[in-house]
Amino acid sequence: MRKCILTILLHIGACAMAQPVILIDSNLQSINISKQGYVRTGNDFLPFDKFKESWLALASDKLYWLPNNTQWFYCKLKNNACKSRVFKLWLNNVQAGVTQMYLVRNGVIDSSQKTGSLLGPKQRSTGDRLLSMQVVLNAGEETGLYLKSFRRQIGITVSPMLYNVMNDNINERLDNWMIFGLSFMLIISITALSIYFSFPSKELFWFAAYSFAVLFYSIAVSGFGSLYIWGSFPLFEENAAVFLGSLASVCLFQLSRLLFNTAQAHKKTDRFLGLFNVANIVVAALGFNMLINYFSIHTFTILLLLLYLLQIVGYVVIFILALAAVFVQKRKEFILIALLFGIILIAVNILILQETGAIPFNYRFHSYMVSFSLFPQTLIPLLFFVKRIEKQLQQKGEQIMQERLMAESNILNERIRLGRELHDDIGGTMSGIKLYSHLAGSQLDAGNSKALSQSLQTIQQSAEEMILRINDQVWLMQSNSNTLEQVLQHLVEYAGKMAFSKNMDIKISVGQNITSEDDSKTHKNLYLLCKEAINNAVKYSEGSMLIFEAWQQEEVLQIIIADNGKGFDTGKEYPGNGLKNMKQRAQEIEAKLTFESSPMTGTKLVILK
Repeated sequence: MRKCILTILLHIGACAMAQPVILIDSNLQSINISKQGYVRTGNDFLPFDKFKESWLALASDKLYWLPNNTQWFYCKLKNNACKSRVFKLWLNNVQAGVTQMYLVRNGVIDSSQKTGSLLGPKQRSTGDRLLSMQVVLNAGEETGLYLKSFRRQIGITVSPMLYNVMNDNINERLDNWMIFGLSFMLIISITALSIYFSFPSKELFWFAAYSFAVLFYSIAVSGFGSLYIWGSFPLFEENAAVFLGSLASVCLFQLSRLLFNTAQAHKKTDRFLGLFNVANIVVAALGFNMLINYFSIHTFTILLLLLYLLQIVGYVVIFILALAAVFVQKRKEFILIALLFGIILIAVNILILQETGAIPFNYRFHSYMVSFSLFPQTLIPLLFFVKRIEKQLQQKGEQIMQERLMAESNILNERIRLGRELHDDIGGTMSGIKLYSHLAGSQLDAGNSKALSQSLQTIQQSAEEMILRINDQVWLMQSNSNTLEQVLQHLVEYAGKMAFSKNMDIKISVGQNITSEDDSKTHKNLYLLCKEAINNAVKYSEGSMLIFEAWQQEEVLQIIIADNGKGFDTGKEYPGNGLKNMKQRAQEIEAKLTFESSPMTGTKLVILK
């Protein structure tokens, strides 16, 4: 009985010490070799058969590469097929450090295979993004497979998988999906940049910067960056994704602060977001820790995780601001921003849980998640800005339409007013000419030559005044009469003609470089105001001198129209609408109008605009 028990125990012990062999038959297409493997740390190559005590059996199908350590993986393969088979060993992670493969057959070691994210495409075993190595298994032979890898920073999870090279299209499809997503992000980034140059603003600048940062982050985490762009450039190494991801977060936080105007509307929140942005900058700097080696690996890992948590808090704050904008402020367009940060929060939490090992790491799932989460993270803000610009253009169009309608209405009203004035002026003048014509006929029949001469002179003067008024009205309706320089030039000509008609001397002084940003309507009212003052000075002052002066000092226009005539009492009310019209026009153009006059001292009118 004791012999039987001893035999059973020896058998169990022998089975426990027996090394598991992964059998490869002719139908096998792919298999995860981690679960039946062993691991150890150290720089030296220690064959499993001679140093079994140095190796630990894996209890799962995940292999965790510890940071700052040289690590080994071992398993035994046996090809049960009748012919040799060719496989690829895929590490299932594009950020693995330099990994070398050793194949041991019949005591002979072949160590020619090597790959890793720090190697360029020509240095990698199979020159691909997914860090695979070619494995040839001879028919009927057992082969010991060893992997040696060194990871300098933050540990990662790999799941070595052996798959038939004839099924390489599985990974090709994954590559195609990644390229598809990256292509769309490139289109979005170029679109964002073109929108910024078309409608430059701080918000669009940070959005364009964010789009390109996300694009390059996606290139980094996909493995295409180390494969085709920076290769073995030591500044980036495995931490390119850390640097670019943090850079994208900096741009996104700056964009959010501008969108929500936190500097004015939420000052305390703005200070917190500024702190989170500093955290992002620190994370970006830590991305180069492999170059400077300032922190210990454990300090680096803990600090990086704390900063990631700060990032999440920042995203939560902005997510709450977006929800408040939608539901409290009723700004429906910010539903896209709320959706954006909702997606970011989900994606970031999953990535952190995967990278910390809280949930199993699966590179295929990781790749699809990165592709399909980062793509909307750039598309959603693009849609937000397209809608915003569309709304702004619509509002601008409506504003232009309203201004055009108002301008057309003003033109129509101006034409009606000018037509009414022209009708009144011409009608009154023609009535006077008709009256004096009949009077002149009667005087001609009566032979009263002196009275006839006066009547004809009155008719001539009325006709000349009518022509001047018609010319003025036509000039006012012309489009080239809308500059202040032309208004002053026309007033000088008009003052000269009116003074000449009354044999008055004239003194003119007009300053240089007189400009104004007022519209043509203001200039026309200024012209009519000055014209009325000139008419009054010529017709009623009975003076011998007319003075017209205009100059500009510190953007203030000053016009003086004066005479040396009989003057008038400024405190007395006078019949007629002359003074009343001038005061009304001055009020319309927001000008200051003052009169300086007294009986027998002349009159001085001052306009300040």
